[in-house]
Amino acid sequence: MLKRNQPNKKLFLHFFTPVILLSITLSACSDTPGDVPFPAEETEFTQPVSKPFKFGEPKKISWAVPDPKTFKPITETRFDINTLPSHPIDLGDFKPFLKPMREKKLDWEYLPNTGFNIDSLPSKILKFKTSVLGQPKRIKSGLPTIKEGATQNILVYGYEQGLPGTIVQGLLQDKSGIMWFGTENGVCRFDGEYCEIFTVEQGMSHNYIKAFFEDSQGRIWIAVSGGGIDLLDMKKATLKHLGVSEGLCNNYTLSFLEDKTGKIWIGTDGGVNIIDEKAGTIKYLDAVAGRVINNGNNFLQDREGKIWIATNCGIIIVDEKTGTLKRISDDQGLGAVSGKYLFEDRQGEIWIGLLEGGGINVIDPKKGTIHYLNTEQGLANPDVWSIVEDDLNKIWVGGPGGIDVIDEEPGMIKHIGTT
Repeated sequence: MLKRNQPNKKLFLHFFTPVILLSITLSACSDTPGDVPFPAEETEFTQPVSKPFKFGEPKKISWAVPDPKTFKPITETRFDINTLPSHPIDLGDFKPFLKPMREKKLDWEYLPNTGFNIDSLPSKILKFKTSVLGQPKRIKSGLPTIKEGATQNILVYGYEQGLPGTIVQGLLQDKSGIMWFGTENGVCRFDGEYCEIFTVEQGMSHNYIKAFFEDSQGRIWIAVSGGGIDLLDMKKATLKHLGVSEGLCNNYTLSFLEDKTGKIWIGTDGGVNIIDEKAGTIKYLDAVAGRVINNGNNFLQDREGKIWIATNCGIIIVDEKTGTLKRISDDQGLGAVSGKYLFEDRQGEIWIGLLEGGGINVIDPKKGTIHYLNTEQGLANPDVWSIVEDDLNKIWVGGPGGIDVIDEEPGMIKHIGTT
C-alpha cells in the first residue's frame, strides 16, 4: 500500500499566503511570458522502484509413469442412459390380426414403364454457396427425466437438457455415434455430454429443421424448412447451401438417398433431383410413364440395386442396369396412389407406407405378390409415415395413431399410443 508524502511546506505557504500578498505577487509577475509549469517530477505518491528480474532455480521434469496406487486421474461425468432411474416397460401383448392379410398377384411385365438413361435427363451445372461454419454455442447437457405420469418407461429430453426447441422432426445418429436433433430453433449436435447448437448465427440458412442425412464422407445434409439444403462438413468446418437459386428444383426438401455410385438423390415438393458431384451436375426427374412427379417423399435402393421412389403418383422403380423406369399405382393394385415411406426387410420384401387410407402394402419381388395390411387387420391408422425393423424381426410402424408393432409370420400386432 502506497504512503502519501507530507505536504511541501513551500507549496503550503505559497497557496495560503494572505490575499493582499498574493495580489502583490501576481502584479509583480505580470510581465512574465507564460505560466510557470508545474514541476514534472512533483507528486504526492511514492514512486515505483525498479529491481532486476531473475528466474528461480530450474527443476527437472520427471517423465516416469505415476504409481497407480497413488495416482488420481481426472474424472469426468458422461451421460449413460443405463444408469438413469427406470422401471420395466410394458408394451402390452401381441394380438392376432383381426383378419388375414389379403394377397394379390403383381405382374411385373405389365407395369407401366419407359426407357431410362440418367445421362439424358435435363441438368444444370452444380454450384453450392459455400461459407465458413461459425463456432457453435456449446451447452453442458442435463440428464433426461422420466416423463411425469407415464405408465411406461419414457424419458424426456428438452429445454432443461439443452435442446434449443421442442418441435423435433429431424433425428440422426451418425457413424461416430453422435446424435443430431433438428428443432424449430436450430440443430443440436449431442455427444452424450454437451449440446452444440447451430443456427443462422453459425451460417445456417434457416432455424427450422426438417430432416437429416449422412453421406459416405460423413457430411450431414440438412433439410431446412422452405430454405433448401444446408450441407455441413464438420471436418472442414464449412457449410454449403443448395437452394432454387443454386439449381434445386424446389426449396422444400423431403428426403435423401446416396446410391451405390455415390450420387445423391433428393426428393422435394417439386420433383426429384440427382446430384453428381464428380461430374459437377444436378439432374431433374420430373415425369415418369406419362405422370408428372410433384414430390419425392422417400427413397430406397434395394439389394439388387433398383431405386424405389415414393411419390404422389405411386411408386417409381428405377433400374439403371436394364435402362427402364416402372410405376406401380392404384391401377396396378397399390392400396392408394400416394406413397409416403419405403422399407426393405431381411427377407427382401418391400414395405410401402401409404397415405389416403392405403395402409401398408408389402411387395414380394420374387413371388410377384402384394399383401395388404390396414385397419381391418388391426392397424391403428390407415395413413403410415414410417417403418423400421428391430433386431427381433418385428416391424415398427409410425403414423397419426401412434405406433404399431407387427410380427408378420404368425400374423400378430400390438399398439402403443398415448394411453
